[in-house]
Amino acid sequence: MEMFELVQHSIAMGNALDIVKQSAKHVTHSHNEDGILKGLELCGLLK
Repeated sequence: MEMFELVQHSIAMGNALDIVKQSAKHVTHSHNEDGILKGLELCGLLK
């Protein structure tokens, strides 16, 4: 969780542990639901 404090866009996967999701600024879909793609779109790295 310390890493989340150092980055501009902290994004947790939807299937992450609750403590991870609570520490993140954003929560995306699970890995089975294109969560990485949605997370990259969320932080503006992909459109």
